[in-house]
Amino acid sequence: PAMRQVTDRLVLADPKFDSEGKESHGPGVTPDGSQLWLTVQTTNGVVVVSTADHKILARIPVGRDPNWVGFTPDGGKAVISSTGAGEVSIVDGHPGRWGSPLALSAIRSVLLYGEEAFDNLGIGMGCGDVNGDGYADLVLCAKNAAGPGNTRTSGGQAHIVFGGTSLPSTIDL
Repeated sequence: PAMRQVTDRLVLADPKFDSEGKESHGPGVTPDGSQLWLTVQTTNGVVVVSTADHKILARIPVGRDPNWVGFTPDGGKAVISSTGAGEVSIVDGHPGRWGSPLALSAIRSVLLYGEEAFDNLGIGMGCGDVNGDGYADLVLCAKNAAGPGNTRTSGGQAHIVFGGTSLPSTIDL
């Protein structure tokens, strides 16, 4: 029978934080399986790794305390939540087109802000065609949101951002 074994190990930031579980978090694999995107809370960034040879393709600086990475079904956009900053970034999902040096402002097409600073927008998220119009939509959870008029302390909320041919560069929920 096949046995599970470690085949490789990547050191992404400061190894002393690895024991706290903050070295890498929120992995996402591109739809074509060619890249692994990992959020790194200790550096407030995302590391993009080739699944073929395990080489680091890019390091993306994002907002404070990045948690999760998701992708549109075609892999054209990556969605990165930074719950500590209360924001979600939608970026170009193709590192080969980015150029160098990398600046988030150059690849980010949309920045979403949560309603309140500590709602934890993006603690859970998904991408897919929710309304059947052929465009990728974004579902974002905010586990600490208090609902309409802040009447339900930490009751949680879900937000749906419908996709289309274009979105504004900033969306303030």
